[in-house]
Amino acid sequence: MRRGEVWEAELWPRAGSEQSGRRPVIVLSNDGFNAVESWRSVIVVPFSTSAKQRERGPTAIAFKRAPAGCARVRSHCVTR
Repeated sequence: MRRGEVWEAELWPRAGSEQSGRRPVIVLSNDGFNAVESWRSVIVVPFSTSAKQRERGPTAIAFKRAPAGCARVRSHCVTR
């Protein structure tokens, strides 16, 4: 995995208002971090097609098809 790549991830389990389910995510963690095999997580932002997410304010970033909310940044296990 490399920073900036989009992957499909299974976002379970979830806590609080985190997004869940199978959805695309963009990888934010740097490539050096991502390359460490003993570290099984990467930092990601899930994409959302919800119009409500766009109304959240400056944490929503509009993409061609969907916004990604920086309020939703999370660590994700690469083996899921």
